[in-house]
Amino acid sequence: MKRLLQFFPEDSVKIYGIISLSTGLISFLIFALSSESVMINLIFSIGLSSIIFISCLLDEFFGQKRHSKIIKSNAFKVLITKGFKIERKNNYWGLTGSYKGFIFDIYYDWSTYVRSKVYKAVIFNIYFLPPKNSNESTDLYRLNVISEKYKISKWSFKKYLYLWREGNVIMRNGVGIFNPTPKKIFKRMDIAINILKSEGLKPVDRKTLNDLRQENPMKYTPEINIYFEESENNC
Repeated sequence: MKRLLQFFPEDSVKIYGIISLSTGLISFLIFALSSESVMINLIFSIGLSSIIFISCLLDEFFGQKRHSKIIKSNAFKVLITKGFKIERKNNYWGLTGSYKGFIFDIYYDWSTYVRSKVYKAVIFNIYFLPPKNSNESTDLYRLNVISEKYKISKWSFKKYLYLWREGNVIMRNGVGIFNPTPKKIFKRMDIAINILKSEGLKPVDRKTLNDLRQENPMKYTPEINIYFEESENNC
């Protein structure tokens, strides 16, 4: 267990500990009303807490492993042949490059939200010049209108959704056990590009994007925490 714990930040371990202990306490209180043996109830609750804690750690551990190893998948290899470059920052592994004029950051996130029971995804971060008002401030109203226009209903069978930020749109593409094929990746990239073009949003060049990142890195970088978290342990 100690060797497994060394792969995680202390905050993550604390969160998993709180979740597992809370679940164990709730189960103990529920079964205390019907169980005749306090000892059996206590053993069951401790066992349940331990299983949940270990499951959370394993999910995080294998999620981080897949995050780095997906670079070697067929779809990511094809993207590399198209000019995408591998970007590594702290424990983050991803691809960055241009497709049909728009800069993409592409990576795997093992703990995000796409739809009910779908929380693993290949993420696209696609950058554009924010629409402006007459006074050169960002037209947040227009971005909100665009966001509502392309919101994916929770009743939809589509396994992707969009999250709009000031100068980029995040497309979360749900994945299962198997990594997406090159055909699927490019199909989803085209869907996103078509939306940006139909709304008249213009691509941003790399120099401008780097300047924007200097001004506000949280808005113009991948949304995954490990992009910013420094760690001695690499995936």
